[in-house]
Amino acid sequence: MEEYEWAQPYLAGGEYIVWQGRPEKGGLFTRQEMFMIPFSLVWCGFAIYWEITAIKSGAPLFFKAWGMMFVLMGLYLVFGRFFTQKRKLDRARYVITDKKIILLQSGKIEVLDRNTLPPLSLSVGKDGKGTINIGMVSVTRHNGAYSQQPDYQLRNIAEVSRVWELLTTQPR
Repeated sequence: MEEYEWAQPYLAGGEYIVWQGRPEKGGLFTRQEMFMIPFSLVWCGFAIYWEITAIKSGAPLFFKAWGMMFVLMGLYLVFGRFFTQKRKLDRARYVITDKKIILLQSGKIEVLDRNTLPPLSLSVGKDGKGTINIGMVSVTRHNGAYSQQPDYQLRNIAEVSRVWELLTTQPR
């Protein structure tokens, strides 16, 4: 329970914890990777080509520095974002009580009232791990297409079907 003591100040009198957990190892590859991996490889490859060309041609320092920024961004897109995502998942914690969902993600604590939750959705992998999405109102635009992002997520949860059942069938 020590790992979840951070949630204690958010519990009301008589409220009790029905489930607590954290993301399982893995889960770094999402559906977005089908777009992001090729994009990041092309970005990084072109940036490295630009930088090598600028250095070999004796281009002014500005062009070399400009290219280096894009090389660094490309390296982050290819490799760094996975380290960042892993660190976020390693620090995430979830607590479900009889009245609330309490999330610790990216150093922020979010408390959601179970009686007023936005729509929930579930995705389950072959291994039984999955993600519960809470709400879908954040809209982003990529290459002319709009996509919805969940407001909150309980990501890469082992036995996610059991957690889903707790959230959708347990009286509140």
